Amino acid sequence: MEKIIGKRPAYRNLEVDKIKLPESDLRQKIDEKEIEQLGDSMKDVGQLQPIIVSYDTKAKKHQVIIGGRRLRAALKKGMPTIRATIVDEIEDKHELIVRLIENMQRSDLEPLEEARGIAALRDTFNYSEDQIVATIKKSGQFVRDRLSLLSLPPSIVQLVEQGKLGVSQATSIAKLEGSDQKQETIASKAVERNLPTEVVVRMVNEVLRPKRRRKKMARKHKLKKERRYSIERAYANKTSTDCSER
Repeated sequence: MEKIIGKRPAYRNLEVDKIKLPESDLRQKIDEKEIEQLGDSMKDVGQLQPIIVSYDTKAKKHQVIIGGRRLRAALKKGMPTIRATIVDEIEDKHELIVRLIENMQRSDLEPLEEARGIAALRDTFNYSEDQIVATIKKSGQFVRDRLSLLSLPPSIVQLVEQGKLGVSQATSIAKLEGSDQKQETIASKAVERNLPTEVVVRMVNEVLRPKRRRKKMARKHKLKKERRYSIERAYANKTSTDCSER
């Protein structure tokens, strides 16, 4: 059965094996008993809310944006199909935004699902950071931190998924954008030495310090250059005025 909004269905029944599970949900531990119970509930009571997916053209499968636990439960229980809202097909964007926000307000939502939901608001609906903050009732820092998780290399995402690296540590490591090797080095040390978050933050800051120093020096040099140019220009104007008065 499909619910219709506008000219297209608000959700469709998709075959579960045609939906791509998230590469990682950044959850420290997947509670298999919890997934089992959710699957039993879905079979007995039914699926209360459709999952939200988009179409991955490379994989030629739908990719979960929100609803990874529900998809896992359906797979575990051998359910052939699952109700899904496909963001690419909905013409009534307001309805989809409402559904996306309702899903994001679930207490059991996983960090990467939050990140993908925020990314959907930003990329699909062109929401600014201020609009996202007002919509999901979270701070701007929360929004930026969650989005930063999407930039991490798969190897680090896997460490977090396995419960070896905390989400806060991963968020800090994500600040080393553009340097997968440095990110992976710090992540490996954090796991091998069982380092607390504050130590990981310190390690990240030590890597960033030279870069920040270079930026600071570049700003000082630019200001000095602009100041010298202003003085020279003022002197040139004064000289020109003096000459014209003679």
